[in-house]
Amino acid sequence: MILLCGNRSVKFPIETITDRIEENYKHYLTKYADPFQISNELINYYGVVLQNYLNTKNYQAAYGLRNKFNLNGLFLDWNGQISKQLWLAVWELYFGNYELGRDTLIKIIDFKSMFQISFSLNIDAIFKIRVADSKAYRFTKKIK
Repeated sequence: MILLCGNRSVKFPIETITDRIEENYKHYLTKYADPFQISNELINYYGVVLQNYLNTKNYQAAYGLRNKFNLNGLFLDWNGQISKQLWLAVWELYFGNYELGRDTLIKIIDFKSMFQISFSLNIDAIFKIRVADSKAYRFTKKIK
């Protein structure tokens, strides 16, 4: 990943950034609460990392993210829970139960349609791109 620092860019491996984010995350939690809703941000960050790995065909790293979404001690509100289910469904499309992943994404899209406000994540685009790309991945790996 490339970060801009003034007039120059600096390259950091995603793993380094993830380690720093996870370390900083711990400073915002209390034993029983997440007063700044940082858990939601962590789940969304993992979603960005998952998408990055899938886009760059780094499937081994993408596969390894599954447990990140199920960390103990996450204090997720509705947005965080929906995001978590979204990214776990995307993971399932590629590496787990394809039908379960697709069905979960459809349920999330149906749930989203109940509200007039737009969601910050473009779930429809994620669904369209990830379903097609995961089918291609599964075909090349001969995963059913």
